[in-house]
Amino acid sequence: MQDNYDVNDEMTKLLLKHGSNVNVRTNYDTSPLHLATSFRHEKGLTPLDIAVINKQETFADLLTSNEADINARNEEEKTPLIMLISSGEFYDNYLNIVELLLKHGARVNSRDIRGKTALHYACRGNCLSDIHVNLVKLLLKYGARVNSKDNDRKTALHYACYFKLYGRTVRTKNSAAIEQKDIMNLLLKHGARVNSRDKHGITALHYACYFKLSRGRDDESDIIKLLLKSGARVNSQDNDGKTALHFACYSGCNEAVEELLEHGSDINITCKDGRTALDSLDPLKEKTVELINTHTLTLNVWKILTINYSMMSQHPFPSFLTRLLVHRIDYVYADASGVHQRD
Repeated sequence: MQDNYDVNDEMTKLLLKHGSNVNVRTNYDTSPLHLATSFRHEKGLTPLDIAVINKQETFADLLTSNEADINARNEEEKTPLIMLISSGEFYDNYLNIVELLLKHGARVNSRDIRGKTALHYACRGNCLSDIHVNLVKLLLKYGARVNSKDNDRKTALHYACYFKLYGRTVRTKNSAAIEQKDIMNLLLKHGARVNSRDKHGITALHYACYFKLSRGRDDESDIIKLLLKSGARVNSQDNDGKTALHFACYSGCNEAVEELLEHGSDINITCKDGRTALDSLDPLKEKTVELINTHTLTLNVWKILTINYSMMSQHPFPSFLTRLLVHRIDYVYADASGVHQRD
């Protein structure tokens, strides 16, 4: 091992090439391999962990083929398999190392300190290449439990819809969306429960409406369609009473809003603080309001709609507000603070 914990497999090969006896024993009956596999640095990493992190397939093969503990855990309870997949780094021999670990007995359903399995990490949103899709296929092939829940009660399907960048760069939004849809298809075909709720009562559809499309990726509405086609309950409410439509309106996801409304989303459902999906709208997202405005609205559940025009001093008066006021509101008034409200 070098001081920076890189695996010095060249030195290992050189020693072996010149006749080093790998079976020589100390007075305590330990071989070099025993010493190597029992080594841990200050963070609890074994040589196998370090070999995996540093993409050293040859050295990892040497260790796994002998007596290395393939399910050893570090201080975060991560096994080498979880460490490799949670790193989020993909390279040419990546899948080879994953399969190497699985073939030698890596427990595919082991959990780390956060309750996450390898599949949770593999399904995180914003996949970058077909390696990501093939990784999920490989884990499922070796028996990954598709409905396993982490400490936050999230399943792999939640994470497939949980769109965060994780420090990565998206190649193209179209390809990322297509591959993420492939991952969701795999999970659903293997029995993923589409209406499973996390500790906040949030479903995959809620996450898809907020995270996937909140960054303007309207071309990803196919993901919403897939979840709805697979039985996602369109009016399911989280612990705060919010539906998928609340999330879609908040993030201004035009295509998501349209899909939800076409599948029977109830525009008049209020969350615990009395807000409807309309109350979650960003006033500057005109197209989203136009979509909402084409569907029937029961005004008597519109307890409060507050639009703070002082926040829009830098913007022209949005044309959709004129239509909204004419067609949907009896009267408005202005108080001293410049906030226009409807009773």
